Amino acid sequence: MRYRTRDQRFKRLVVDELNIPGGSAGKETIGSGDNVTTWATVTAQLLDIRKGTAASPDTTQNPIVKVSRVMQMPFSGLSGAAPDYAAGIVSVVSGTVLNEVQTVGVLGYARSASTVASPAGADDALGVNGVGRVTGSCTGSGIGGAFDGRRDTSTGRATGAEISTSNFSGVAGAYNSTGYSNTTGLWIVPLGDADSGVGVSFGNPYGFQYKVGIGFSGQVTAGLTGSIADSSIRDDCTSAVAHDIRGTHATAAIRVAAGAGASVFPCATGSFEIPTECYSMMSRRLTLTGTQRATMAGTARLRMT
Repeated sequence: MRYRTRDQRFKRLVVDELNIPGGSAGKETIGSGDNVTTWATVTAQLLDIRKGTAASPDTTQNPIVKVSRVMQMPFSGLSGAAPDYAAGIVSVVSGTVLNEVQTVGVLGYARSASTVASPAGADDALGVNGVGRVTGSCTGSGIGGAFDGRRDTSTGRATGAEISTSNFSGVAGAYNSTGYSNTTGLWIVPLGDADSGVGVSFGNPYGFQYKVGIGFSGQVTAGLTGSIADSSIRDDCTSAVAHDIRGTHATAAIRVAAGAGASVFPCATGSFEIPTECYSMMSRRLTLTGTQRATMAGTARLRMT
């Protein structure tokens, strides 16, 4: 039989080759179970795969669907982006100019009601898990996930990755200075059998720059300015140096705008040193003791303790 459309070829694969009985209204159903919902109760248009119910959950230690591919693909002859050819699964959703709903290529939704805390993480709900691994003598990078927000018109916006923390418990989250906090926007940890190089790094491999590296906006919503209530940046670790500034900065290495607030240095537990080249700019604002002046003359720096 000649299948003229892609849907017909897909139907032939699912129904004929897998020997699955055809359903109604052009939809095929594999297995049986509850229609697990996310925010909205939706059903599949073409293929519905189910296994397990609330009364009889699935206990099988294997995935529902698995795609395996062993590759040795030549680069020559490829046109367009290489991931289009190299993927195991490709999902493309395209919206027209009259589309009124956000297009979503892949939605990963996981929820858990588990109270089993051992082993660690058994009671978590993980929407998407990506692992990139290099083995043998591979010279590439193991990349767990790559996200690219792109705009092709100046009327639109681009965001590489959007991360939010949804707290609908009615109880404010708290910061844990010695471990994992109960509400966290981004948790970065090193793994393996040796230390890693850097936790967050900004690069310039393509010849373009960000205007601001890390920005805390003053967006006002519900009478609150910005998204940070207590500390924009807080350091509770014991690294050798807290802030190590080594680049050359034409305007200033550190700049505090007028009216930003006081700079507080608890000299009872440390010291604040001013090199000689910076002393002349601050001398009119400092009242120095004789000991401090002598220290300045002998060591080429002023130490306030």
